[in-house]
Amino acid sequence: MAEILNPHDADLESVILGACLAESTAMVLVSGKLCPEMFYEAKYGEIFAALLAMHRAGKAIDIITVRAELAARGKLEFVGGAFELARLLGRVASSAHLEYHALILRGMYIRREMISGLHRLLAVAADESVDLGDALAGLHQLIEHLEGKTDFAGCLRDMDRLMLDTLRQMDGRVANNRNGITGIPTGLRDLDRLTAGWQRGDLHIIAARPSVGKTAFALHLALAAGRAGKQVLVNSLEMQGERLGDRWLCAQAASLDAGHLKSGQLSADEQQQALEAARQLSCLPVYVDDNPKAYYFQQAQNGLYAREAILCDVLGITLDDVK
Repeated sequence: MAEILNPHDADLESVILGACLAESTAMVLVSGKLCPEMFYEAKYGEIFAALLAMHRAGKAIDIITVRAELAARGKLEFVGGAFELARLLGRVASSAHLEYHALILRGMYIRREMISGLHRLLAVAADESVDLGDALAGLHQLIEHLEGKTDFAGCLRDMDRLMLDTLRQMDGRVANNRNGITGIPTGLRDLDRLTAGWQRGDLHIIAARPSVGKTAFALHLALAAGRAGKQVLVNSLEMQGERLGDRWLCAQAASLDAGHLKSGQLSADEQQQALEAARQLSCLPVYVDDNPKAYYFQQAQNGLYAREAILCDVLGITLDDVK
């Protein structure tokens, strides 16, 4: 196998740093796109770390102040002293194309991280003593890490952009509301009045002591969303999917006895009710994943299932697994 080299460009890194030293507005353009570890050259990473700290503290940035900051950090000699800062400053005339250069640099960093991560996973995949689930979990974690770096500045918006997006959402609510419900219906009138339905991007946690109906409530919400035509993913980390199916059958067929269903002592009428309830439920866009491996929930959370609502039972199991 041919040797794989780590993608990097020292000239590009020096040009970016030179622009940040030369123009006061340069850090505004790159502070949300780059972080120190994205620089392949260690000395350039230290210089950018100093620039980033100064920018966030609202300090003026020029060759004198940056030299003082590096000296205070004990890194001035490591980066090459004042001579290196002067050399970087002389590399560029302006910050033109700086944002594009920053994206190229970030792309190289992500590729290096990908190469490093896949090398580690290759060794894990070849080690038969490692549980296959753990190996797959490592792969999903690597993908999540890389996607997070790709969207490093995806959430950074100025107030002008935020207001435009907010007004666009407002117009959508006005155009699409149904009797005051702009999100996913809960199936409960009072709760819909309080929330206007579950809103896109919101996180809701159902918290209570054991055995008071948290799962039953969550399953009701899933059915209500499905009946409204919304795609719902239910991650059941504790209970087998068929047990959820039992509960949904009993909820759909009001006179179906849960004890009879569990014991198998169903009358002919109850069997007919169960069949009719199953027929109705089978048409709903509700999906169930009862794999106990929590990293599947991580897939769903990252949007790989492309559903409109995700329910996870039990969240505590997922959080413990992530730790």
